[in-house]
Amino acid sequence: MYKSIRQEILDQKKCQFNLFGASVTITAAILAYSAASNVSPIVFIPPVILNMLATLLILDKATSIQRMVGYLQLMEHEFKDHKWKWEYHLSKFRKTPSQYTGIEGFRRHHYVVTVATILLVLNGLCCWLFFQGPAVQALRASDRWSSVAEFYGAAEFVVIGLIIVHFITAIIRWSQLMFGKFTGGAVRARWIETIKNAESEEKMVSDNSLNPTAKATG
Repeated sequence: MYKSIRQEILDQKKCQFNLFGASVTITAAILAYSAASNVSPIVFIPPVILNMLATLLILDKATSIQRMVGYLQLMEHEFKDHKWKWEYHLSKFRKTPSQYTGIEGFRRHHYVVTVATILLVLNGLCCWLFFQGPAVQALRASDRWSSVAEFYGAAEFVVIGLIIVHFITAIIRWSQLMFGKFTGGAVRARWIETIKNAESEEKMVSDNSLNPTAKATG
């Protein structure tokens, strides 16, 4: 079980790298195409959506990695003290309210924070090109502007909403990883509580099965 969880951690990290690489590559291709061709400003909206989704998925996988790392650390230090049931404990962990917080250094999450920052910067660039870039300047100066102005105005609200959602959700995830419920210490404390509660429930069920009349006589 230890090896399978460890391999899952490596797979999650590889997925983070692939998501980042795909998002940057597609965004760069669109930016290069827009620089070499006469394109509509709308072409900059898909990279904004893509980078936002990639950021959220990368940060979400970072929290999953934290959960798995916390579990493995407990296994390493308390292997003989508990019965280890990963899937069962994970389902219990998700139902356990998070009441722990902690603080972790930047170095522990250096890769994730750097990647998310790069994607935010790319989205900022795409937004600037959408609002003030050569493509929109040429469109405003053309005869077509009067026919597309209303549509472009609606698109502006969409882009503003996307970048706000991207920024806020990224900040929330960052804070949870570095100062909140997904720091290493907070995750380990939550795992300890989860496993102890699970073992207490199992013991209660076992006692009731061995003495089914205890509840009735009690």
